[in-house]
Amino acid sequence: MIKNVGEKIQGAAILLFTLGIIASLVIGGSVFARAGDGGDMLMGIAVLIGGVVLSWFGMLVFCGFGQLVDNSDVIRKKLEETTDDKNEVVTEEVRL
Repeated sequence: MIKNVGEKIQGAAILLFTLGIIASLVIGGSVFARAGDGGDMLMGIAVLIGGVVLSWFGMLVFCGFGQLVDNSDVIRKKLEETTDDKNEVVTEEVRL
């Protein structure tokens, strides 16, 4: 349950993105279908476009957070590998 948390967060982000797209299509389509005048049609289009954009942005945020969790696990493991017996961190030169 606690292992691979970053991957689980990213999977949940994709699931929420998919559900958000479906919800915005259903709600926006129903508003658009019941539109009697131009104002309701614009509201339906706004819900369609806004729902898709907000779902996409939310997915990016959650996937980014999941990637940060994965990266912090990698950093922790590398630090544990480079620690000697006296609990001092062995430093290596990092070249970019």
